[in-house]
Amino acid sequence: MNIHLHYYYRTGKTSVIATYVLSAIAAEKKGIWLMAQSNVAVKNIAEKLMDVGFEDWTLLISADFHFEWFA
Repeated sequence: MNIHLHYYYRTGKTSVIATYVLSAIAAEKKGIWLMAQSNVAVKNIAEKLMDVGFEDWTLLISADFHFEWFA
């Protein structure tokens, strides 16, 4: 299943993504891939997943990713 989520700034997209991930894990889905257009969006998704207590993920990043975001 592919889901494209696009809407205005500060409308809860990251929360929807985190809720989907938790729901998918609860439904025993495997191989969930999340992609974002910018490193900032990746950072926001990663932080939201951590905020909701989901820490079992791997971050694949571009060469220009800013590691100090996670320092």
